Amino acid sequence: MDRYHANRSLCEDLAEIRQVETQKVAVCARIGLVNKADEELVHAKVLKTVNNYLSPEVHFYSLKQMLDKGLTTDQIFEGPLLDNGFIDTEELKASQLRREVRLSDIISEIMKIDGVKEIHEISIAGCDNVVKQTNDWLLCIEKGRKPELCELSSFSYSKGSLPLNINDKKFRSTLQRLKRRRTA
Repeated sequence: MDRYHANRSLCEDLAEIRQVETQKVAVCARIGLVNKADEELVHAKVLKTVNNYLSPEVHFYSLKQMLDKGLTTDQIFEGPLLDNGFIDTEELKASQLRREVRLSDIISEIMKIDGVKEIHEISIAGCDNVVKQTNDWLLCIEKGRKPELCELSSFSYSKGSLPLNINDKKFRSTLQRLKRRRTA
């Protein structure tokens, strides 16, 4: 709050600060992989991709990383001074709360992942019955809520006609490695 007051314009004040509530979304999919794909890596990327679609992350960057993105120093230093680095303005704009989840967008994002060959079946549904779903391709998100993947979500994979089992230990290790690589 002190940081806000130190950087606010004259006659600008906050009415209140509220935590953003979540709205749980279930995604269920049967995904076909190319034969040489590492299923644990693909599963980690699918979860990361779906989570990032539902609620895009805002990352902190070093000065060098921002310069490498092609930003000028004026663009980088615009706004309040932050403790953990710099925020990309475009990422911040993209992180606005979603009002709807589109199945076609999720399909498009999953198909961009290396190792994914096809999506056999996919569906979305609300987990907490906050908003009644009237369309299989679109799930409305209540105003002021953030969509979040719920524990009822299910992802299964196959190579050809052979179903695959995901090694949970290897998957968790791969997911941690992906998260560390993003913050490095």
